[in-house]
Amino acid sequence: MPITDLLVKNKDLVLSTQGRSFWILDNLNPVYELKNDKQFTLFQPSIAYRTQLGGFYGPGAPTPAPNGALIDFYLPDDFTEQEKVTLQLYDDKNNLIRMYSTKPDQSLKETEWKVQKGFNRFQWDLYTSGPAITPGSYFSMASLQGARYPSGTYKIKLSYKNQTLERTGEVRRDPRWKCSDQDLQEAYRLTNEAASELERVHVWVRKIRSMREQSAAIVEKAKRIGKEKTLVDLKAKLDTKLKSLEDELIQTRHQAGQDPINYPPKFDDQWAWLVDVINGQDAKPTQGCYDLFNDLKKQSDLYESDFQNFVNTELKLFNEEVLKLQVGLIIVEGIKLIFINFYFHCFNLGEKVIQLFIKDNLFFIIKINYHQQFLNIFILNH
Repeated sequence: MPITDLLVKNKDLVLSTQGRSFWILDNLNPVYELKNDKQFTLFQPSIAYRTQLGGFYGPGAPTPAPNGALIDFYLPDDFTEQEKVTLQLYDDKNNLIRMYSTKPDQSLKETEWKVQKGFNRFQWDLYTSGPAITPGSYFSMASLQGARYPSGTYKIKLSYKNQTLERTGEVRRDPRWKCSDQDLQEAYRLTNEAASELERVHVWVRKIRSMREQSAAIVEKAKRIGKEKTLVDLKAKLDTKLKSLEDELIQTRHQAGQDPINYPPKFDDQWAWLVDVINGQDAKPTQGCYDLFNDLKKQSDLYESDFQNFVNTELKLFNEEVLKLQVGLIIVEGIKLIFINFYFHCFNLGEKVIQLFIKDNLFFIIKINYHQQFLNIFILNH
């Protein structure tokens, strides 16, 4: 195939052929920067564009143009697959927005990626990490992707062994678009706020399920020692209230991807759909997006108030009875438990004494070992 001309434009190599289209080798920065020492290297990324690209696929189709940011790096020849390599991306305010790792930690929202010794090219799709959703949840029409990064700068941190390399990249909007950089940044901001509200709903869902599991375990423990009489009715009231709230927040009958066809979406699905609508626009959000956000936010605040009131009343009564019976306690992570009265319990357990205090929104467990003169204080809810 004859090549009729070569041109380097914006550090991309462009080739023209005789009747076989144009071909582009993206980002020649590694060619400019690569040295003979073959050390761990992170190359300067080329400018990425926030745009929409089409194309065709299948046998004979060329590699599509990059729809995102190309991140090129080099791993030395002694690299093995057992070693950990992590990539962290930060926005222009130094907030961590995406993480990749060869040994991902799901609790850190790390996405698994594959690397190899020698030259590596990774394409970041410009999406940040998605919202933290309760495992096993299904939605009617939501992608659950993170926010699309707007025009602006971003920072790259690449870590391997004891080294961390940094570079700064840039994203620009498609110059053909009529929207402004500020429009894209506003869409990014509102998308993140809506995603945070969706996460807040699922935090409540996980707390509700944890409380129901804990109450069931406490009642079973009480049954084994014959102290369940007063707890059974209290647990039934807890379950009724918690199940009612959970059913408003999330569709509990969704067990597979097709179930949303048969069972209506609930409150969390409204947030998830709003996230997708805002995130899918290459423009400033419409007034309808703002109106729906404000309506859902008011409803979220009411749910939170209802949940906190439940913790301070019905859960308080259950825990008071549990403390009297000495069979456990329901702990709600991140929630301040409010008890008006002061309780003191002292249990003799051989050489150890455990003292339990609850007072003024603070929950303490003090463990004293007389022989070792050792004191442990745990503050669980504050």
